[in-house]
Amino acid sequence: MHELARKITCHAVLLLATAALTLVSIAPATGATETCTSLEGCYSYDDMDEFLGVAEDLVLDFATAEYTPQLFWVRLRYVAEGETGESRCQDRPGVPARFTERSYEFCPADNTIYIGQVRLWSFYSEIGDVAPIVGLAHEFGHFMQSVGEVPAPTTPEESVHYENQADCFAGAWFQHAEEAGLVEPDDQEDITQVLELIGSSEDDPERTHGTAAERTQAFTDGWHGGLDACNTYYPATPIRSQQERDRWRDLLEALRHRGLDYGPGMGRTVEEIARAAEAVDGAAPLDEAARMALADGTATVLTEPGGFALVHDGDLSLAVDPASRGRGIGSALLARTESSYAIGLTAWSHGNHPAAARLAASHGWDRVRDLWVMRRPTSLPLPALSAPSGVTVRGYRDGDASSVVAVNAAAFAHHPEQGAMDLDNLARRMAEPWFDPAGLLVAEDASGILGFHWTKQHDARHGEVYVVGIAPAAQGRGLGKLLTLAGLHHLAGLGVDEVLLYVESDNAPAVAVYSGLGFTHADADTHVQYRRRVP
Repeated sequence: MHELARKITCHAVLLLATAALTLVSIAPATGATETCTSLEGCYSYDDMDEFLGVAEDLVLDFATAEYTPQLFWVRLRYVAEGETGESRCQDRPGVPARFTERSYEFCPADNTIYIGQVRLWSFYSEIGDVAPIVGLAHEFGHFMQSVGEVPAPTTPEESVHYENQADCFAGAWFQHAEEAGLVEPDDQEDITQVLELIGSSEDDPERTHGTAAERTQAFTDGWHGGLDACNTYYPATPIRSQQERDRWRDLLEALRHRGLDYGPGMGRTVEEIARAAEAVDGAAPLDEAARMALADGTATVLTEPGGFALVHDGDLSLAVDPASRGRGIGSALLARTESSYAIGLTAWSHGNHPAAARLAASHGWDRVRDLWVMRRPTSLPLPALSAPSGVTVRGYRDGDASSVVAVNAAAFAHHPEQGAMDLDNLARRMAEPWFDPAGLLVAEDASGILGFHWTKQHDARHGEVYVVGIAPAAQGRGLGKLLTLAGLHHLAGLGVDEVLLYVESDNAPAVAVYSGLGFTHADADTHVQYRRRVP
């Protein structure tokens, strides 16, 4: 306990029960009543972030100590008070499962653990800070069952054993925490209280969870016997042999002797590694499409200690934590990806990174495409707008979606990424926090929408010419320049200092238009696409 207190003194709560804490627990926000009926005014979102950050680290530290890290990519989705929605799982055939503020469940169909914040904070307030983390460890146990391809139960009796196995996993996590010196004897009392609270009645013949006694026994089996003890539950668990786990620990120890710290840091998320890489490289390793695929669970993710490879729609994004570079991690990830995708895979290097070029060459990948970033300061004066007769430029309105998608599909018929946008993808982009209807400008005449310019404001200082698309039948009328200029006026009116855009390096007409409007390109501002050479 004291070691962890020194390690993360900024965090107010740990996995220990309230009676055993040596740090100050989170208290309701100033002015809140002693008994909270709503999260608002009781716990701030900063409080939640502090607590959940520690909770996730504790469970992931256990997971990565017991399994090879490529197994562990799972999304944690915290459901806000009053929020509800549908997951990709089904309660019964044809009926989607719903997540709510009181959820605590893993959905294998979208690889997501849903944690309702009301349920989480009721556990914390009524029992203690160990309660929500035990619940998280239990749901992580279901994720491990999914990774190990443990078949889903089909009867209530099988469901009881299935749930008890997840309780056993949670107990094995508690053993790990105990070995790390983080728990005290009286923490078991609070865990027993949690299991009693969520246990099923013995009198219910259709129950799908164990009774309080069964769940406590399963948790105790994992606590005293570790993961191997969970093999006694339905069916065989995805547990590697003790010999395999020992071999993995030997590898970690060897890495530490080489100066690498692969303790809790080994469980860094894809997002954390991406942020670290961007801070050093000056370019984000994940583009918008990759981030969206990661968020909705449609990406395939492979990891090595200190790095990841993400594949979606045939595109590979690979990044290595700057602190772990020069040790062959990128090459190992690329080799693993190649073994899974024999042909048809492309890879992006955002920022023309020299190490990416060397890695690509060493694995037989060819440079096939350059995407330029061009930039323009808003301090440069802009020409006045002058639209052709009968053409009007306006902001996006409800009802424009189908026309915008149709123009986009025609304008980008030969563009592999942008041309694939459909109504669903458009809606997802519009749901992003940066979307502003006034910044999606359309040009129209009596026949309908002829083209559009979608602008994007990244922050107070930076804007983007996000997409400019002109219907093929309307091309040659100067609409591309008109819409680009209209968007630049819009962004300048927002007060940004610089506007950037992306353009294919070999698209000479577009480069000429943008250059004429004051955009310039630097070699470092190049995104390079590689394709694996066919033998």
